[in-house]
Amino acid sequence: MQLSRIYNCDVDELMRTNGGMELLKTGQIVQIPITKTNSSNEVNTPVKSLAPVQTSEITHTVKKGETFFSISRSYGVSITEIKRLNGIGNEELAEGRVLIIRKGSENNTTSTAPIPDKPLKETSQQAPPQTPPPSNEVKPEVKELKPIVETPTKKVNTYRPKEGGKPILQITESGTGEVSTEGVLENGRFYCLHKNAPIGTIVKATEYETGKHIYLKVIGHFSQAENPMVIIKISDFVTKKLGIENKPFKAELSYAILE
Repeated sequence: MQLSRIYNCDVDELMRTNGGMELLKTGQIVQIPITKTNSSNEVNTPVKSLAPVQTSEITHTVKKGETFFSISRSYGVSITEIKRLNGIGNEELAEGRVLIIRKGSENNTTSTAPIPDKPLKETSQQAPPQTPPPSNEVKPEVKELKPIVETPTKKVNTYRPKEGGKPILQITESGTGEVSTEGVLENGRFYCLHKNAPIGTIVKATEYETGKHIYLKVIGHFSQAENPMVIIKISDFVTKKLGIENKPFKAELSYAILE
C-alpha cells in the first residue's frame, strides 16, 4: 500500500487502525499509526489528531424474485445477519422492502501522525533507521460447523371451500431435518419420510440458511421417539440439491391435507 511507504508504517497495522479497511475512496480520511522514537538528534514536531473514520449504512431494496440467499451472496453477508439486523423471523420477503445490510459505525480511536511546521535541522550524525513495529495480528479461529437442532413448531390454518366439501388444512412446520440411512428413499430421489403426514402428501421443504427449497413426496413415516426434534428425513441426493453442508439442518416444511 502506497500510504505505508510514505509514512514508513506496517501495512497490517495501518489496516487494523482503520477498522480492517482494504479499499480506499477519494477524499477519505485515514488514520496513520506512528512509532515515536526519542533520539537526541530528533527535532520535536507538533502532533495533530485526525478525524474518526466513519462507515456509512448500506441498505438494499428487494426486487421481484430476490431471496435471502441471492441478496446475501451479492453483499457477502450471511442470511442470519441480514435477518438479525432487520428483525425478520420466518416471514417471506416482500418486493420493495428496504433491508439494512450493514449499519453505519464510527471508529473513535484517534491516531496521530507527525506534521512538521518547520524543516528538520541538519545534524552531523545520521538518524538510525526505523524498524517497523512487529505485527500483532491475531489469526482468526477456525470454528467447526455444528449441527443446527431446532425445537419443532407447527402452525395450522383451516380453509373451507365455498362450494362445500372437506376443509383443507394448510400446515407449516419448522424443526430439524436429517439424512436417512434407510434404503427406501433410494428408490425415488424426490422422496422423503415424515413423522405423521399422510403417505402421498407433497411437501415443500426449505433449507433455512440457503433459502433453497424442493418438493418431495411422503412415502413413509418414522418414529418420533427416535429423535423428537426431527420432522423430516431426506436422502443424500436431496441434500446436494438444497446445498446442505451442515447435518442435521434446520428445515421449514409446508403442505396441505384434508381435515
